[in-house]
Amino acid sequence: MRFIMQHFLVENNLLNPSDCLIIGVFDNQVELPHSIENSKVLKAFCEKHIPLLQKLDDWIWQADLEQQNVILFHLGKQETFQADSFKKSLKKIIELIKDKPWKNISLILPHTSQLNPEQMLKLAITTFENGLYQFNRYKSKATSCSITEIFYDIKASQDAITEAMAIVEGMKLCQDLANTPANDCTPIDLETTAKNLAKDFPDLKFKSLDVPAMKDLGMNTLLSVGQGSANPPRLIELHYQKGGNQKPLILIGKGITFDSGGICLKPADPMFEMKYDMIGAASVLGTMKAIAMLQLPMNVIGIMACAENMPSSTATRPGDVVKSHLGKTVEIINTDAEGRLVLADAISYCKQYNPEAIVDIATLTGAIIIALGGVYTGLMSNNEKLVQSLMKASQIAHDKVWQLPLDDEYKEFLFSPVADLANAHLSRVAGSITAAHFLNEFAEATPWAHLDIAGSGWVSGKNRQATGRPVSLLIEWVKNYHYDKN
Repeated sequence: MRFIMQHFLVENNLLNPSDCLIIGVFDNQVELPHSIENSKVLKAFCEKHIPLLQKLDDWIWQADLEQQNVILFHLGKQETFQADSFKKSLKKIIELIKDKPWKNISLILPHTSQLNPEQMLKLAITTFENGLYQFNRYKSKATSCSITEIFYDIKASQDAITEAMAIVEGMKLCQDLANTPANDCTPIDLETTAKNLAKDFPDLKFKSLDVPAMKDLGMNTLLSVGQGSANPPRLIELHYQKGGNQKPLILIGKGITFDSGGICLKPADPMFEMKYDMIGAASVLGTMKAIAMLQLPMNVIGIMACAENMPSSTATRPGDVVKSHLGKTVEIINTDAEGRLVLADAISYCKQYNPEAIVDIATLTGAIIIALGGVYTGLMSNNEKLVQSLMKASQIAHDKVWQLPLDDEYKEFLFSPVADLANAHLSRVAGSITAAHFLNEFAEATPWAHLDIAGSGWVSGKNRQATGRPVSLLIEWVKNYHYDKN
Protein backbone atom coordinates (compact mmCIF):
# COMPACT_ATOMS: atom_id res chain seq x y z
CA MET A 1 0.00 0.00 0.00
CA ARG A 2 1.52 3.27 -1.10
CA PHE A 3 1.80 6.33 1.10
CA ILE A 4 0.23 9.51 -0.21
CA MET A 5 2.58 12.18 -1.56
CA GLN A 6 2.69 15.83 -0.59
CA HIS A 7 1.58 18.39 -3.16
CA PHE A 8 2.53 22.08 -3.15
CA LEU A 9 1.73 25.24 -5.08
CA VAL A 10 4.81 27.40 -5.78
CA GLU A 11 5.31 30.79 -7.39
CA ASN A 12 8.58 29.94 -9.09
CA ASN A 13 9.98 26.43 -9.36
CA LEU A 14 13.40 27.69 -10.37
CA LEU A 15 14.15 29.21 -6.98
CA ASN A 16 14.35 25.68 -5.52
CA PRO A 17 15.52 23.16 -8.13
CA SER A 18 13.87 19.76 -7.84
CA ASP A 19 15.18 16.41 -9.01
CA CYS A 20 13.17 16.83 -12.20
CA LEU A 21 11.37 19.76 -13.78
CA ILE A 22 8.59 18.81 -16.20
CA ILE A 23 7.39 21.53 -18.57
CA GLY A 24 4.13 20.94 -20.40
CA VAL A 25 3.83 22.86 -23.68
CA PHE A 26 1.37 23.10 -26.54
CA ASP A 27 2.12 22.74 -30.22
CA ASN A 28 4.36 25.62 -31.43
CA GLN A 29 3.86 27.45 -28.14
CA VAL A 30 5.44 30.89 -28.27
CA GLU A 31 4.60 32.44 -24.92
CA LEU A 32 6.56 30.78 -22.12
CA PRO A 33 5.60 30.66 -18.43
CA HIS A 34 6.97 33.47 -16.27
CA SER A 35 9.22 31.07 -14.35
CA ILE A 36 10.86 29.97 -17.62
CA GLU A 37 11.30 33.54 -18.86
CA ASN A 38 13.32 34.29 -15.71
CA SER A 39 15.97 31.71 -16.62
CA LYS A 40 18.10 32.35 -19.69
CA VAL A 41 19.21 28.72 -19.78
CA LEU A 42 15.70 27.24 -19.60
CA LYS A 43 14.28 29.84 -21.96
CA ALA A 44 16.94 29.00 -24.55
CA PHE A 45 16.31 25.28 -24.05
CA CYS A 46 12.56 25.66 -24.57
CA GLU A 47 12.85 27.96 -27.58
CA LYS A 48 15.27 25.54 -29.23
CA HIS A 49 13.38 22.32 -28.56
CA ILE A 50 9.65 23.18 -28.62
CA PRO A 51 9.66 23.24 -32.47
CA LEU A 52 11.14 19.71 -32.42
CA LEU A 53 8.11 18.29 -30.61
CA GLN A 54 5.94 17.08 -33.48
CA LYS A 55 3.01 15.26 -31.90
CA LEU A 56 1.07 14.66 -28.69
CA ASP A 57 3.18 13.03 -25.94
CA ASP A 58 6.52 13.65 -27.64
CA TRP A 59 9.17 14.54 -25.08
CA ILE A 60 12.76 15.73 -24.80
CA TRP A 61 14.88 14.98 -21.74
CA GLN A 62 17.91 17.03 -20.70
CA ALA A 63 19.95 16.01 -17.67
CA ASP A 64 21.72 18.50 -15.38
CA LEU A 65 20.13 21.67 -16.71
CA GLU A 66 19.97 24.33 -14.01
CA GLN A 67 20.97 21.63 -11.50
CA GLN A 68 18.06 19.37 -12.37
CA ASN A 69 16.68 16.99 -14.96
CA VAL A 70 14.32 18.75 -17.35
CA ILE A 71 11.62 17.07 -19.43
CA LEU A 72 9.87 19.08 -22.11
CA PHE A 73 6.53 17.37 -22.77
CA HIS A 74 4.18 17.94 -25.70
CA LEU A 75 0.51 18.30 -24.67
CA GLY A 76 -0.77 18.52 -28.24
CA LYS A 77 -2.63 21.36 -29.90
CA GLN A 78 -4.17 23.90 -27.55
CA GLU A 79 -7.45 24.02 -29.47
CA THR A 80 -7.99 20.24 -29.05
CA PHE A 81 -6.69 20.00 -25.48
CA GLN A 82 -9.18 18.41 -23.06
CA ALA A 83 -9.32 16.45 -19.83
CA ASP A 84 -9.04 13.03 -21.49
CA SER A 85 -5.93 13.93 -23.45
CA PHE A 86 -4.41 15.62 -20.40
CA LYS A 87 -4.93 12.47 -18.29
CA LYS A 88 -3.31 10.36 -21.01
CA SER A 89 -0.33 12.71 -21.12
CA LEU A 90 0.02 12.60 -17.34
CA LYS A 91 0.02 8.80 -17.49
CA LYS A 92 2.84 8.93 -20.08
CA ILE A 93 4.79 11.21 -17.74
CA ILE A 94 4.24 8.77 -14.88
CA GLU A 95 5.71 5.97 -16.99
CA LEU A 96 8.79 8.12 -17.62
CA ILE A 97 9.46 8.98 -13.99
CA LYS A 98 8.09 6.21 -11.77
CA ASP A 99 11.29 4.11 -11.69
CA LYS A 100 13.69 7.03 -11.26
CA PRO A 101 15.39 7.64 -7.88
CA TRP A 102 13.91 11.13 -7.59
CA LYS A 103 12.30 12.30 -4.37
CA ASN A 104 10.63 15.42 -5.74
CA ILE A 105 9.50 16.77 -9.09
CA SER A 106 8.16 20.10 -10.31
CA LEU A 107 5.49 20.55 -12.93
CA ILE A 108 4.85 23.67 -15.01
CA LEU A 109 1.47 23.62 -16.76
CA PRO A 110 0.43 26.06 -19.48
CA HIS A 111 -2.69 28.22 -19.39
CA THR A 112 -5.66 26.96 -21.39
CA SER A 113 -9.29 27.98 -21.72
CA GLN A 114 -10.46 24.34 -21.91
CA LEU A 115 -9.61 23.63 -18.26
CA ASN A 116 -9.30 26.20 -15.50
CA PRO A 117 -6.25 26.03 -13.18
CA GLU A 118 -8.17 24.33 -10.36
CA GLN A 119 -9.42 21.63 -12.74
CA MET A 120 -5.93 21.03 -14.12
CA LEU A 121 -4.42 20.86 -10.65
CA LYS A 122 -7.03 18.45 -9.25
CA LEU A 123 -6.73 16.24 -12.32
CA ALA A 124 -2.93 16.25 -12.07
CA ILE A 125 -2.93 15.32 -8.37
CA THR A 126 -5.48 12.52 -8.65
CA THR A 127 -3.82 11.12 -11.78
CA PHE A 128 -0.34 11.15 -10.26
CA GLU A 129 -1.54 9.53 -7.05
CA ASN A 130 -3.57 6.89 -8.87
CA GLY A 131 -0.81 6.22 -11.39
CA LEU A 132 1.83 5.77 -8.70
CA TYR A 133 -0.40 3.71 -6.41
CA GLN A 134 1.03 0.35 -5.39
CA PHE A 135 -0.38 -2.42 -3.22
CA ASN A 136 2.60 -4.06 -1.51
CA ARG A 137 1.05 -5.36 1.68
CA TYR A 138 1.85 -8.99 0.90
CA LYS A 139 5.23 -8.47 -0.81
CA SER A 140 8.20 -9.66 1.26
CA LYS A 141 10.50 -7.44 -0.81
CA ALA A 142 8.38 -4.53 -1.91
CA THR A 143 9.57 -1.94 -4.37
CA SER A 144 8.08 1.53 -4.22
CA CYS A 145 8.26 4.79 -6.07
CA SER A 146 10.68 7.20 -4.41
CA ILE A 147 8.75 10.39 -5.22
CA THR A 148 7.40 12.04 -2.06
CA GLU A 149 6.76 15.64 -3.20
CA ILE A 150 5.31 17.30 -6.28
CA PHE A 151 5.44 21.07 -6.84
CA TYR A 152 3.03 22.77 -9.25
CA ASP A 153 3.73 26.08 -10.93
CA ILE A 154 0.14 27.00 -11.74
CA LYS A 155 -2.16 29.81 -10.63
CA ALA A 156 -4.63 27.78 -8.57
CA SER A 157 -5.98 27.89 -5.03
CA GLN A 158 -4.97 25.79 -2.05
CA ASP A 159 -8.59 24.63 -1.84
CA ALA A 160 -8.03 22.65 -5.03
CA ILE A 161 -5.24 20.70 -3.34
CA THR A 162 -7.36 20.12 -0.23
CA GLU A 163 -10.23 18.76 -2.29
CA ALA A 164 -7.99 16.64 -4.51
CA MET A 165 -6.28 15.10 -1.49
CA ALA A 166 -9.63 14.15 0.07
CA ILE A 167 -10.56 12.42 -3.19
CA VAL A 168 -7.17 10.68 -3.21
CA GLU A 169 -7.66 9.49 0.38
CA GLY A 170 -11.08 8.10 -0.52
CA MET A 171 -9.82 6.38 -3.66
CA LYS A 172 -6.85 4.90 -1.84
CA LEU A 173 -9.06 3.43 0.90
CA CYS A 174 -11.28 1.93 -1.79
CA GLN A 175 -8.27 0.46 -3.62
CA ASP A 176 -6.59 -0.90 -0.49
CA LEU A 177 -9.76 -2.66 0.63
CA ALA A 178 -10.56 -4.04 -2.82
CA ASN A 179 -7.02 -5.30 -3.41
CA THR A 180 -6.96 -7.10 -0.06
CA PRO A 181 -7.57 -10.85 -0.50
CA ALA A 182 -10.79 -12.29 0.82
CA ASN A 183 -9.15 -14.17 3.68
CA ASP A 184 -8.28 -10.77 5.18
CA CYS A 185 -11.35 -8.87 3.99
CA THR A 186 -14.52 -10.51 5.27
CA PRO A 187 -17.80 -8.76 6.10
CA ILE A 188 -16.53 -8.48 9.68
CA ASP A 189 -13.33 -6.83 8.44
CA LEU A 190 -15.36 -4.26 6.50
CA GLU A 191 -17.42 -3.67 9.63
CA THR A 192 -14.20 -3.02 11.56
CA THR A 193 -13.01 -0.59 8.87
CA ALA A 194 -16.26 1.37 9.10
CA LYS A 195 -16.08 1.39 12.90
CA ASN A 196 -12.51 2.72 12.79
CA LEU A 197 -13.51 5.44 10.31
CA ALA A 198 -16.15 6.60 12.77
CA LYS A 199 -13.48 6.74 15.49
CA ASP A 200 -11.17 8.79 13.27
CA PHE A 201 -13.92 11.15 12.08
CA PRO A 202 -16.42 12.07 14.84
CA ASP A 203 -18.91 13.37 12.24
CA LEU A 204 -19.39 9.77 11.06
CA LYS A 205 -21.78 7.71 13.15
CA PHE A 206 -21.44 3.93 12.93
CA LYS A 207 -24.19 1.32 12.99
CA SER A 208 -24.20 -2.35 12.02
CA LEU A 209 -26.81 -5.10 11.78
CA ASP A 210 -25.71 -8.66 12.54
CA VAL A 211 -27.50 -11.85 11.48
CA PRO A 212 -30.09 -11.92 14.33
CA ALA A 213 -30.94 -8.24 13.74
CA MET A 214 -31.40 -8.82 10.02
CA LYS A 215 -33.53 -11.90 10.68
CA ASP A 216 -35.78 -9.84 12.93
CA LEU A 217 -36.19 -7.31 10.09
CA GLY A 218 -36.94 -9.98 7.51
CA MET A 219 -33.86 -9.26 5.39
CA ASN A 220 -33.90 -12.75 3.94
CA THR A 221 -32.62 -12.03 0.46
CA LEU A 222 -29.40 -10.59 1.91
CA LEU A 223 -29.12 -13.42 4.44
CA SER A 224 -29.69 -16.04 1.75
CA VAL A 225 -26.47 -15.00 0.02
CA GLY A 226 -24.30 -15.43 3.11
CA GLN A 227 -25.85 -18.52 4.63
CA GLY A 228 -23.39 -20.89 2.96
CA SER A 229 -20.34 -19.16 4.43
CA ALA A 230 -18.60 -19.42 7.79
CA ASN A 231 -18.13 -15.64 7.61
CA PRO A 232 -21.45 -14.05 8.65
CA PRO A 233 -23.00 -11.19 6.65
CA ARG A 234 -23.37 -7.65 7.88
CA LEU A 235 -25.35 -4.54 6.95
CA ILE A 236 -23.06 -1.65 7.83
CA GLU A 237 -24.02 2.02 8.07
CA LEU A 238 -22.12 5.31 8.36
CA HIS A 239 -24.24 8.42 8.98
CA TYR A 240 -22.93 11.92 8.24
CA GLN A 241 -25.16 14.85 9.13
CA LYS A 242 -24.02 18.38 8.30
CA GLY A 243 -27.00 19.46 6.24
CA GLY A 244 -29.54 20.49 8.86
CA ASN A 245 -33.03 19.26 8.02
CA GLN A 246 -32.24 18.21 4.45
CA LYS A 247 -33.27 14.73 3.42
CA PRO A 248 -30.22 12.49 3.26
CA LEU A 249 -28.51 11.26 0.13
CA ILE A 250 -27.94 7.52 0.49
CA LEU A 251 -25.09 5.55 -1.06
CA ILE A 252 -25.42 1.75 -1.02
CA GLY A 253 -22.46 -0.45 -1.86
CA LYS A 254 -22.50 -4.11 -2.80
CA GLY A 255 -20.04 -5.85 -0.49
CA ILE A 256 -19.64 -9.46 -1.62
CA THR A 257 -16.23 -10.07 -0.09
CA PHE A 258 -15.78 -13.20 -2.17
CA ASP A 259 -18.10 -14.51 -4.85
CA SER A 260 -17.65 -18.18 -5.69
CA GLY A 261 -21.04 -18.14 -7.39
CA GLY A 262 -22.48 -20.31 -4.62
CA ILE A 263 -24.06 -23.58 -5.73
CA CYS A 264 -24.01 -22.15 -9.29
CA LEU A 265 -20.23 -22.26 -9.08
CA LYS A 266 -18.18 -19.92 -11.25
CA PRO A 267 -15.43 -21.27 -13.57
CA ALA A 268 -12.09 -21.62 -11.77
CA ASP A 269 -10.07 -19.41 -14.14
CA PRO A 270 -11.43 -15.94 -13.26
CA MET A 271 -12.64 -16.81 -9.76
CA PHE A 272 -9.48 -15.54 -8.05
CA GLU A 273 -10.53 -12.00 -9.00
CA MET A 274 -13.81 -12.31 -7.15
CA LYS A 275 -12.29 -10.62 -4.10
CA TYR A 276 -13.14 -7.49 -6.11
CA ASP A 277 -16.88 -8.12 -5.82
CA MET A 278 -16.97 -5.79 -2.81
CA ILE A 279 -15.70 -2.69 -4.63
CA GLY A 280 -19.14 -1.10 -4.35
CA ALA A 281 -18.91 -1.22 -0.55
CA ALA A 282 -15.26 -0.12 -0.66
CA SER A 283 -16.17 2.89 -2.80
CA VAL A 284 -18.87 3.92 -0.32
CA LEU A 285 -16.40 3.69 2.57
CA GLY A 286 -13.88 5.77 0.61
CA THR A 287 -16.51 8.34 -0.30
CA MET A 288 -17.72 8.68 3.28
CA LYS A 289 -14.13 9.25 4.42
CA ALA A 290 -13.63 11.98 1.81
CA ILE A 291 -16.95 13.64 2.68
CA ALA A 292 -15.93 13.77 6.35
CA MET A 293 -12.52 15.21 5.42
CA LEU A 294 -14.13 17.92 3.28
CA GLN A 295 -16.81 18.73 5.87
CA LEU A 296 -19.46 18.98 3.16
CA PRO A 297 -22.68 20.70 4.31
CA MET A 298 -24.86 17.70 3.43
CA ASN A 299 -26.63 14.77 5.04
CA VAL A 300 -25.27 11.50 3.65
CA ILE A 301 -25.72 7.89 4.70
CA GLY A 302 -23.39 5.19 3.44
CA ILE A 303 -24.70 1.61 3.59
CA MET A 304 -22.63 -1.48 2.86
CA ALA A 305 -24.52 -4.73 2.20
CA CYS A 306 -21.87 -7.36 2.91
CA ALA A 307 -21.78 -11.13 2.57
CA GLU A 308 -19.59 -13.94 1.28
CA ASN A 309 -21.17 -16.17 -1.38
CA MET A 310 -19.96 -19.74 -0.85
CA PRO A 311 -21.22 -23.26 -1.66
CA SER A 312 -21.92 -25.58 1.26
CA SER A 313 -24.62 -27.80 2.72
CA THR A 314 -26.26 -24.68 4.18
CA ALA A 315 -26.03 -22.57 1.00
CA THR A 316 -29.08 -21.33 -0.88
CA ARG A 317 -30.10 -23.71 -3.67
CA PRO A 318 -31.28 -22.78 -7.17
CA GLY A 319 -35.06 -22.89 -7.04
CA ASP A 320 -35.33 -21.74 -3.42
CA VAL A 321 -37.84 -18.97 -2.69
CA VAL A 322 -37.05 -16.28 -0.10
CA LYS A 323 -39.09 -13.38 1.24
CA SER A 324 -37.43 -9.98 1.10
CA HIS A 325 -37.46 -7.13 3.63
CA LEU A 326 -40.04 -5.38 1.45
CA GLY A 327 -42.27 -8.46 1.54
CA LYS A 328 -41.83 -9.49 -2.09
CA THR A 329 -40.87 -13.11 -2.67
CA VAL A 330 -37.93 -14.00 -4.91
CA GLU A 331 -37.22 -17.27 -6.71
CA ILE A 332 -33.47 -17.92 -6.80
CA ILE A 333 -32.86 -19.00 -10.38
CA ASN A 334 -29.11 -18.44 -10.17
CA THR A 335 -27.11 -18.22 -6.93
CA ASP A 336 -24.44 -16.31 -8.87
CA ALA A 337 -26.91 -13.44 -9.31
CA GLU A 338 -26.37 -12.63 -5.65
CA GLY A 339 -25.45 -8.93 -5.71
CA ARG A 340 -28.99 -7.85 -6.51
CA LEU A 341 -30.23 -9.89 -3.54
CA VAL A 342 -28.12 -8.08 -0.94
CA LEU A 343 -28.86 -4.71 -2.57
CA ALA A 344 -32.61 -5.36 -2.69
CA ASP A 345 -32.90 -5.63 1.08
CA ALA A 346 -30.53 -2.69 1.60
CA ILE A 347 -32.56 -0.47 -0.73
CA SER A 348 -35.81 -1.42 0.96
CA TYR A 349 -34.31 -0.98 4.43
CA CYS A 350 -32.85 2.48 3.80
CA LYS A 351 -36.19 3.99 2.81
CA GLN A 352 -36.96 4.34 6.53
CA TYR A 353 -34.55 7.33 6.45
CA ASN A 354 -36.79 9.16 3.94
CA PRO A 355 -33.96 9.71 1.44
CA GLU A 356 -33.78 12.49 -1.11
CA ALA A 357 -32.19 9.98 -3.48
CA ILE A 358 -30.54 6.56 -3.43
CA VAL A 359 -27.52 5.59 -5.49
CA ASP A 360 -26.30 2.01 -5.37
CA ILE A 361 -22.84 1.03 -6.55
CA ALA A 362 -22.12 -2.55 -7.52
CA THR A 363 -19.93 -4.87 -9.55
CA LEU A 364 -23.22 -6.36 -10.63
CA THR A 365 -23.05 -7.91 -14.10
CA GLY A 366 -20.57 -9.32 -16.55
CA ALA A 367 -22.90 -8.01 -19.24
CA ILE A 368 -21.84 -4.43 -18.52
CA ILE A 369 -18.23 -5.40 -19.30
CA ILE A 370 -19.32 -6.72 -22.70
CA ALA A 371 -21.30 -3.53 -23.34
CA LEU A 372 -18.96 -0.82 -22.04
CA GLY A 373 -15.61 -2.42 -21.20
CA GLY A 374 -13.64 -0.60 -18.54
CA VAL A 375 -14.10 2.91 -19.93
CA TYR A 376 -17.64 3.74 -18.81
CA THR A 377 -19.66 2.85 -15.72
CA GLY A 378 -23.20 1.76 -16.54
CA LEU A 379 -25.96 4.04 -15.23
CA MET A 380 -29.63 3.15 -14.89
CA SER A 381 -32.28 5.04 -12.97
CA ASN A 382 -35.99 5.61 -12.37
CA ASN A 383 -35.50 9.39 -12.19
CA GLU A 384 -34.21 11.59 -14.99
CA LYS A 385 -33.24 14.50 -12.71
CA LEU A 386 -31.09 12.12 -10.73
CA VAL A 387 -29.51 10.88 -13.96
CA GLN A 388 -28.66 14.43 -15.01
CA SER A 389 -27.05 15.20 -11.65
CA LEU A 390 -24.89 12.08 -11.91
CA MET A 391 -23.98 12.86 -15.52
CA LYS A 392 -22.87 16.35 -14.52
CA ALA A 393 -20.82 14.96 -11.63
CA SER A 394 -19.25 12.51 -14.07
CA GLN A 395 -18.12 15.37 -16.29
CA ILE A 396 -16.66 17.33 -13.37
CA ALA A 397 -14.86 14.28 -11.98
CA HIS A 398 -13.77 13.03 -15.43
CA ASP A 399 -15.15 9.64 -14.40
CA LYS A 400 -17.26 8.45 -17.31
CA VAL A 401 -20.78 7.00 -17.06
CA TRP A 402 -23.16 5.84 -19.78
CA GLN A 403 -26.91 5.67 -19.34
CA LEU A 404 -28.71 2.47 -20.32
CA PRO A 405 -32.50 2.23 -20.72
CA LEU A 406 -34.87 0.96 -18.07
CA ASP A 407 -38.03 0.53 -20.14
CA ASP A 408 -40.95 -1.49 -18.77
CA GLU A 409 -40.62 -4.02 -21.60
CA TYR A 410 -37.63 -5.53 -19.81
CA LYS A 411 -39.71 -6.42 -16.75
CA GLU A 412 -40.91 -9.66 -18.35
CA PHE A 413 -37.48 -11.16 -17.68
CA LEU A 414 -38.19 -10.97 -13.93
CA PHE A 415 -41.24 -13.27 -14.20
CA SER A 416 -41.44 -16.31 -11.93
CA PRO A 417 -44.31 -18.80 -11.95
CA VAL A 418 -43.87 -19.47 -8.21
CA ALA A 419 -42.80 -16.11 -6.70
CA ASP A 420 -43.25 -12.39 -7.16
CA LEU A 421 -39.87 -12.07 -8.91
CA ALA A 422 -37.06 -14.20 -10.30
CA ASN A 423 -33.52 -13.09 -9.48
CA ALA A 424 -32.30 -13.95 -12.99
CA HIS A 425 -33.65 -15.04 -16.35
CA LEU A 426 -32.74 -18.05 -18.42
CA SER A 427 -31.36 -16.20 -21.43
CA ARG A 428 -28.42 -13.75 -21.54
CA VAL A 429 -30.49 -10.95 -23.05
CA ALA A 430 -30.01 -7.44 -21.57
CA GLY A 431 -28.38 -8.78 -18.41
CA SER A 432 -27.36 -5.42 -16.94
CA ILE A 433 -30.74 -3.82 -17.59
CA THR A 434 -32.77 -6.67 -16.14
CA ALA A 435 -30.55 -6.70 -13.03
CA ALA A 436 -31.22 -2.99 -12.59
CA HIS A 437 -34.95 -3.59 -13.11
CA PHE A 438 -34.85 -6.09 -10.27
CA LEU A 439 -33.38 -3.42 -7.96
CA ASN A 440 -35.96 -0.87 -9.13
CA GLU A 441 -38.67 -3.18 -7.82
CA PHE A 442 -37.39 -2.40 -4.32
CA ALA A 443 -36.73 1.31 -4.83
CA GLU A 444 -40.34 1.79 -5.98
CA ALA A 445 -41.19 5.53 -6.06
CA THR A 446 -37.99 6.70 -4.35
CA PRO A 447 -35.55 8.43 -6.73
CA TRP A 448 -32.89 5.78 -7.30
CA ALA A 449 -29.94 5.18 -9.58
CA HIS A 450 -27.72 2.19 -10.12
CA LEU A 451 -24.04 2.33 -11.06
CA ASP A 452 -22.74 -0.95 -12.48
CA ILE A 453 -18.96 -0.83 -12.02
CA ALA A 454 -18.16 -4.43 -12.98
CA GLY A 455 -16.04 -3.10 -15.85
CA SER A 456 -14.70 0.14 -14.38
CA GLY A 457 -14.04 -0.91 -10.78
CA TRP A 458 -10.87 -2.88 -11.40
CA VAL A 459 -8.35 -3.75 -14.10
CA SER A 460 -8.33 -7.46 -14.78
CA GLY A 461 -5.46 -9.77 -15.73
CA LYS A 462 -1.75 -9.95 -14.93
CA ASN A 463 -1.58 -6.46 -13.42
CA ARG A 464 -4.99 -6.69 -11.75
CA GLN A 465 -5.75 -3.81 -9.46
CA ALA A 466 -8.68 -1.77 -8.21
CA THR A 467 -9.09 1.61 -9.92
CA GLY A 468 -10.69 3.59 -7.09
CA ARG A 469 -13.69 4.37 -9.26
CA PRO A 470 -16.29 5.75 -8.83
CA VAL A 471 -15.19 7.56 -5.63
CA SER A 472 -14.43 10.89 -7.34
CA LEU A 473 -17.78 10.77 -9.17
CA LEU A 474 -19.68 10.12 -5.93
CA ILE A 475 -17.91 12.96 -4.12
CA GLU A 476 -18.74 15.42 -6.91
CA TRP A 477 -22.34 14.20 -6.97
CA VAL A 478 -22.79 14.73 -3.25
CA LYS A 479 -20.98 18.08 -3.27
CA ASN A 480 -23.01 19.51 -6.15
CA TYR A 481 -26.31 17.68 -5.74
CA HIS A 482 -28.53 20.59 -4.77
CA TYR A 483 -26.91 22.88 -7.32
CA ASP A 484 -27.71 20.36 -10.03
CA LYS A 485 -31.27 19.96 -8.80
CA ASN A 486 -32.14 23.66 -9.00
